[in-house]
Amino acid sequence: MIETVFRSDELPVDARFEAWREMMRRTHVPLLLDSDRPAEFVAEQRVLSFGAGMMRVATMSPVHFRRTRRLVTQSDPEWVHLSMARKGRRYVAVGEQATVAGPSLWQVLDTSRPLEIHTTGAAGLHAMVGVDLPKALLPLPRARVDQLVGRLLPGHEGFGGVLRETLGHLARGSRSYGPADGPRWEELLVSVVTSFFAQSLGADMLAPPEMRQQAVVLRMREFVQQNLRDPELNPRTVAAAHHISVSHLHRLFKDEDETLAALIRRLRLERARRDLVDPLLSTTPVHAVAARWGFANAAHFTRTFRAAYGTTPSDCRQGRSCE
Repeated sequence: MIETVFRSDELPVDARFEAWREMMRRTHVPLLLDSDRPAEFVAEQRVLSFGAGMMRVATMSPVHFRRTRRLVTQSDPEWVHLSMARKGRRYVAVGEQATVAGPSLWQVLDTSRPLEIHTTGAAGLHAMVGVDLPKALLPLPRARVDQLVGRLLPGHEGFGGVLRETLGHLARGSRSYGPADGPRWEELLVSVVTSFFAQSLGADMLAPPEMRQQAVVLRMREFVQQNLRDPELNPRTVAAAHHISVSHLHRLFKDEDETLAALIRRLRLERARRDLVDPLLSTTPVHAVAARWGFANAAHFTRTFRAAYGTTPSDCRQGRSCE
């Protein structure tokens, strides 16, 4: 895993936009940039390279990107690009197809096609997250993938939500990953994007069986994240929500690092521990923190917390180590 960071505030004010424009001109997918207010331009970007792919998280002043046919001819890695605006909107034109996307919508683009992107900002800034993958890595018919280029896909549900959560997890934990983790992240993101595209095409069976299985596990993990507060969350309710048997669920998690029940317990404890050491929640009773994260029985919560962290919730709140 290789991380590259650009911060315009490390440069003189009058050099910031030119530095950003030159960097965009020299990337693996060269772009031309214009700005209505270059003298006021600011930007911050993190690029994480993994295997043959990369993801980027950026915040910048609104700009106008262009990828001309000449630039495509000069340099085309033949990648598929998915990106989502986290703040502001993006106006994208691919050929005669034009779309407008705000937060929670993925846009699918192809580095082999000319395009124009005009971004707008909220409070003067546009924020985005995106991932690039070689089209050759996606085990889907190229013609079917081409059907998605220029389209907007939902990012708050299904595999669109899984992709958003996966990239968020990668961005938050990037410093804990080394070069050996790159190929594993590539494999995971190829699986998620393949399943996302197959779902969006209404053709789930296009994805290989092992990817479909991994995709189901990822969807269940997302479901758990979204429902941790529900005291009824357990393998049985997760299986029912995904229309599979409990025994099938256990088979799916057989090769994972932990069982689904252990995953639910660990995530609930992590959220509870975070709240216990939060000064803004210091007056919230321990039993209320426990209930917030699905522990209906305070005594059970205390026993489980002690087993995980070697101390009680109350002692953790008072400053005793509970890492």
